[in-house]
This record gives sequence, C-alpha cells and structure tokens, in this order.
Amino acid sequence: EEVGGFLQKGTITIYFANETGDMLLEYGKSVEITNNVSLEQIVVESLITGPLREGYGQTIPEGTTLKRISVKDGTCYVDLSGDFNQPLDTCKDYVTIYSLVNSLCELPTISRVQFLIDGQKQEFYRETYPMDGIFEFQEELIEEREEES
Repeated sequence: EEVGGFLQKGTITIYFANETGDMLLEYGKSVEITNNVSLEQIVVESLITGPLREGYGQTIPEGTTLKRISVKDGTCYVDLSGDFNQPLDTCKDYVTIYSLVNSLCELPTISRVQFLIDGQKQEFYRETYPMDGIFEFQEELIEEREEES
C-alpha cells in the first residue's frame, strides 16, 4: 500500500538497442504509476535497468544513475552520473542518446531533451557525439519489427 501515492498500472513505450546495436527497438513496459515518482523518472530508470526480454540490447552503461530530472515547457532536463560516459559494446553512441530521447519524447509532456552530466552540460558524448544541444524524437532510428504471423 502506497502512502500518499495513488497507484495505477500503466504502459510506457521505451526504446532499447536492436541486436546489432545500430537501431532502436520499441519496447512496451507495464509500470506502476504513483504520485511520488514522475513518469520521466520511471522511463529513465527502466532504461538503466535494461531490457528483460530476448532480442533487445542494453543502451545505458552499467553504474549510471539518474541524479535529477525535470520538465519545463516541454523540455526534459536529464542529469546523469559520469558513468554514462563509459563505453558500451552493445550499441552505438547515438543509439544510447536516442534511446533516452525517444523514450522520454513518448511522454505527452515532453517534446525535447537536454542532457547534463553531474549537473554540467557536456560538449561531446564519449568525445565523439555532440551532446550539448537540444534533442528531439528521431523516427528514422526505430527499426520496424516484422509482424509475427
């Protein structure tokens, strides 16, 4: 029984890596929604936890923690720990970035994402991928799943 938190079940759409790590795969996850944890926090923590089904790749480096998250005027500010910069062999750098961006932009209150690392803007992700700008949903990074007959 949640104290002061209204409990309801919901489904969030998040994105993990495909098996080759160069595209995103849509992943529906049922979650418990309460008043004391924001949906955007649930989204990021679900990505950090990683996929629990076969055929999906982890996109967030192990040890990464969410330090702070807030939404203002449609922009979600995501402050992650420095572990986010660790190399990850399951997917390309842009797949890591857009797994967060696309997953957060699936929420009705969010249309853009701004990243911070330990409270600071960081110019490049892993020294290669620009990450100090504002990111928006990228449809073309999502791999179409073949319908199973």
